[in-house]
Amino acid sequence: MALSSEISDLLYLFCNASDKAMGRKRRKVIKVTRRKLPKVFSCPQCGMASIRVLINSEEPSKVVCGSCGLTWEKANVSKRKEAIDLYNEFVDEFMSRRG
Repeated sequence: MALSSEISDLLYLFCNASDKAMGRKRRKVIKVTRRKLPKVFSCPQCGMASIRVLINSEEPSKVVCGSCGLTWEKANVSKRKEAIDLYNEFVDEFMSRRG
């Protein structure tokens, strides 16, 4: 009888240990955060972060500063251009005029 109880005890321990030890190690979940493009840009004239780019396919697109009132218009903008593209064109033209 003692032998069968030892066997049953070993079998019990083996079954419980196998539940914990078997299987794969759980992988750490890594979330990938995608950076978004900004919607408000800094003004090259006054330095404030108050430039808004308004894109409209029917009317000329506008770049407007809310603090100093600087405006710039561009006609015939394709639909593929984003706000950052128009802002970069605006800054390039502003800097070339400035000096």
